[in-house]
Amino acid sequence: MGERAILMVPIITIFMFLGITLGGIFSFLFRFILGMKIERIFVFCGGLLLGLILFELLPESFTQNSWMGIVLGVLAGILSMSITENLLHRNLNVANGSLEYMHSFILLLVAIGIHNLPTGLALGTTMKTEAFSLSSLLAALILHHIPEGMALMGSMAFVESSSVLFVISAVFLAIVLGASIFAGFLIGDHSYKLNTLLFGGAIGTLSFVTFHEILWKAKRKMKFHEFGLYVLLGLLFIYMFLLRIH
Repeated sequence: MGERAILMVPIITIFMFLGITLGGIFSFLFRFILGMKIERIFVFCGGLLLGLILFELLPESFTQNSWMGIVLGVLAGILSMSITENLLHRNLNVANGSLEYMHSFILLLVAIGIHNLPTGLALGTTMKTEAFSLSSLLAALILHHIPEGMALMGSMAFVESSSVLFVISAVFLAIVLGASIFAGFLIGDHSYKLNTLLFGGAIGTLSFVTFHEILWKAKRKMKFHEFGLYVLLGLLFIYMFLLRIH
């Protein structure tokens, strides 16, 4: 089982890349085929991320991990995002509209990367100690990363060469997941405390990006009823999506 699991890591990494890419394609279709305005896509993606936090990350974290470790991880995640944001403010002219969106994109990329770390560690530990169905695992990986791909592409609406940058970002995130799966396989059960902190960190970083970088910025450019509508649509979409895949 161990050798087979190690050999599966590259395949899993590829399928994670496909999930992110599919999400990007769906976001592209929403924008150009359905004619959704960029601000609406931005808010809709914020609703997706908010739903991912409320309906999946929070319930999963507090049922499988120590609440103290989760809280510490959340605080560390928010602090790290705040520091990263300050560094970006110093190096990017956020008065420029396109650079403001680049700012949000970078923070979201970091947050999703951090989210992939505990996911990979947990997968690696499971693959080492338990039998698993490869087909079910690959299907779940693709489906779970579609909303993240949609949000990532949505945050790149005003970024130049967004398609190329999106592909590079998807490759980076897939590599992060693959490396963390391999690390989880090597560490095994010893990764529990680290995984708890990383789960909290994922919640903290994604929450910071969702509320501060996406929803708050978009709210200033939209009427309240329109803003609320697209947040609710994102929440409803991710809720129904998670119901279908679980």
